[in-house]
Amino acid sequence: MKKPQILITRPAGQHHRFQNALQDLGLKTVHCPCLVIEPIENTAAQLALHKARGAVLFTSVNAVYNAHKLRSLPWPGIRSYAIGPATAEALRDRQQVLDTDPEPPYNSESFLEICLNKSAEHLLIIKGSGGRNLIEQQLNQRGWQVSTIDVYCRRSPNASEINAKLLFSKEIYDLISISSDEGLTNLMELARPWRKQLLPAQLIVNSERSASLAQQLEFTNPALVANPAGDQGQLSCVRQWLAMHSKG
Repeated sequence: MKKPQILITRPAGQHHRFQNALQDLGLKTVHCPCLVIEPIENTAAQLALHKARGAVLFTSVNAVYNAHKLRSLPWPGIRSYAIGPATAEALRDRQQVLDTDPEPPYNSESFLEICLNKSAEHLLIIKGSGGRNLIEQQLNQRGWQVSTIDVYCRRSPNASEINAKLLFSKEIYDLISISSDEGLTNLMELARPWRKQLLPAQLIVNSERSASLAQQLEFTNPALVANPAGDQGQLSCVRQWLAMHSKG
């Protein structure tokens, strides 16, 4: 029996654990990094991180990795927060104690819920360039003092970097793992000449927002939304898909 094939779109170096778990489930895996993560060389940011005090929010695993390069974790004298479980794990791996565990569905809105029970103070948000600014807007309205530091940027790879023709012209994917809206958008741009071949694949995404984007992009099947977002939730979706198709 032919193994189901899944396309993993995470940035290079951030897919190995997930890939191994998928292979343990009996899937054939192909990796196509649809986001390139690049550090921002910023002396001012480095100095600001050395002065960090009070509350600090890390918005992603990449925020942890790149902040750690600028100033080695753990940082004393701060109350640290993480948006999601993977980010929390990255902090704990570097001995940074969390003030509060992240809450599902692990997004800006859930962090704002955590802050409802806290007194207004200064919050430093460590993040990548761009992205949503909902937390900053909402907390400023509640009397918090919020500042941000961008420690990395994201870009789409070009077609030659990933050998797009080889990845998309002949391969047929049963499933595609998506970790962000930006990654999905980049995937469809990179695979533009072979777009129709991707549309029947079952998407696995981390949010309802990504599922809505998949629908707009005209994927055949409704996307499966990981709950919780991240590795464990996506693996649960894969198991669900495998169970459904083993019956067929």
